[in-house]
Amino acid sequence: MGIDVTRVPPARPGCRPEGRLEVVGSVLRTMAYQSPRGSRAVATHAVSSCDVCVVGAGMAGLAAAHDAAGRGAKVIVLEATRRPGGRARTVRPAWAGGAAVECGPEFVDAHHELLRDACARAGVTLVPVGGELYAYRQGELAPMATHPANDPADARLATAYWQRMSEIASGIVDADRPNDHPDARALDARPISALFDEVAAEVDAPPESRAQLGRFIQGVLGAEPEDVSALFVAQQAVLDSGGRSARVVEGLAAVAAHLAASLPSPSELRFGARVEHMAAPSADAPIELRTTAGATIHAGAVVLAVPLRALAALDCEPALPQAWRDAARDLRYGSLVKATLATPGVTVPGWAVASDLPTALAWQPGDGLVTTYTGAGRADLLAARTAREVIAQAADDISLLTGRRVAPVGGTWRWTPASRRGGCYVVFGPGHVGAHWDALREAHDRIALAGEHCGRFTGYVEGAMQAGVRAARQLVG
Repeated sequence: MGIDVTRVPPARPGCRPEGRLEVVGSVLRTMAYQSPRGSRAVATHAVSSCDVCVVGAGMAGLAAAHDAAGRGAKVIVLEATRRPGGRARTVRPAWAGGAAVECGPEFVDAHHELLRDACARAGVTLVPVGGELYAYRQGELAPMATHPANDPADARLATAYWQRMSEIASGIVDADRPNDHPDARALDARPISALFDEVAAEVDAPPESRAQLGRFIQGVLGAEPEDVSALFVAQQAVLDSGGRSARVVEGLAAVAAHLAASLPSPSELRFGARVEHMAAPSADAPIELRTTAGATIHAGAVVLAVPLRALAALDCEPALPQAWRDAARDLRYGSLVKATLATPGVTVPGWAVASDLPTALAWQPGDGLVTTYTGAGRADLLAARTAREVIAQAADDISLLTGRRVAPVGGTWRWTPASRRGGCYVVFGPGHVGAHWDALREAHDRIALAGEHCGRFTGYVEGAMQAGVRAARQLVG
């Protein structure tokens, strides 16, 4: 993308579980959502039939529904909540002056083709983001690469680590198939922390330099390095965008709303339709889904586009495949706490500022706003505090970074294991790529999974959408 703001004509979101929104300093005004034509409430005990039933109207479910409908299938989408988009949630609070504020995923990378296509069709505006990464260390703000507090060992370790990771990642020919790596089993069994330790020993890096490297994983994946498979990190490295990203000015909710509204007839999307039971009595009988409101759907095939916690809670007869249940049991989601504050007249330099402060990373999503982002153990510590305390901490940290006093007015979103969906996005721990990666991507009979947990771009809306398209194509010829 170019440097200028790009207005994408009608014709073109990253992922993560929906957290709790809390606001201090103003009443929240949520982006209004009009139920699209074709979405409806269904009378109790009504029975409907379709070719494909998609459970979940997040970005994975919407992508699956569009792809299946485009192949001639009649699709019914069942969404438990009252809005589309799932983890892609946008609000327009009064304290932000009505600007779009992202509660969860925020960035559209250059190689996120499905996201960009959806943005184009929604006619939204993409603004490039990027620039130099700054650091706040020992009370001084400066570009990270030239910060006066830098220890030469930091650069030495970072260079050695990325060289080693590049060598490892080169063994992954297809990012969808990390288990084809020649050393897949050994790499998967190893936590990325062990690789950090090995490289740090080779270049004689001190503990603080090693800790700086660990904070990279904490921020990117929301997990501690010892809880992350080295093979998983290598798979993620293959997909690195090189920092070429953009934001949706109108918010990702606008993209989700367009996808929901443009689902072609006779397909339909139903809100407030939580599935409580699914039964597949035999191969030649329709799959039956029953909602908590008493509606029944008879479907030829089903896409389960829900997070792993919801998958594990779904009552199914017969039970879902053991491989899927094992994945839902073993895989964990990372921890992130995000806060956005009203900061009139305050700017953050470069792309973002990294620090050892409690809120860890700060960037500017728009004029008069600053977002902070904290991952892993530090996120869990923040999440244990009240919303007012988190926002006050963010205000104090932004004030230190910028030298300008910031009032504690804004909102915070907690994407931690204690939240409703169990964390931010899925993390494959040691041994989990080999045990679960391929299984999550395989359809069983007439049922397939979709979501960022089974997409190539794990943790991004692109991954969710890619998984949705794959699931639809597994089920609809």
